[in-house]
Amino acid sequence: MNNDFPKMKLKLGQITGRETFSFKESFELPEYESGSLKCDSIVNAVVTSMGSRYLLEADVKCDIHGKCGRCLEDCVSDLNIYIEIIFQRGENVNIAHPDQGESDLVLLSSEEGYCYDIFPRVKESVMLSIPMTILCGEDCKGLCPVCGVNLNVEECGCKTEEIDQRWAPLKRLMKDKNK
Repeated sequence: MNNDFPKMKLKLGQITGRETFSFKESFELPEYESGSLKCDSIVNAVVTSMGSRYLLEADVKCDIHGKCGRCLEDCVSDLNIYIEIIFQRGENVNIAHPDQGESDLVLLSSEEGYCYDIFPRVKESVMLSIPMTILCGEDCKGLCPVCGVNLNVEECGCKTEEIDQRWAPLKRLMKDKNK
């Protein structure tokens, strides 16, 4: 894990009953295909102790700052994500049926004080929830394909002929035949 990322550490060994935690962190996702994205996240988590197990339920609200995929203007897109993790305390844990919903079971070691950093899970969930194209709004008109003006700001007057791209080769043949 990169040390530049924030920590969202939980000391699960100290929890008895039910406790709530909140984290507010900002981080960047440099590996996003359209460039770097800045993420402002708020994580509200509830941890419930159930003997040697702990249940983490977290709501993640994240504002993604990036460029609109249509008009290339800076914009903010919001995400709401739910994360659930089960932690098991102990060194030699015998899981009877791992295929019965136990695949997200995280084993905790006493050497680490039963601590767990939930940030990698938060980051992964955010990355998986980011849409392929971030938009400033569903009604974004984008850029004019002829002159490049932002159609949300002004009309350009360029004449654009919409054609079904499947018929474009036939149209070129017709133009060549008429010459």
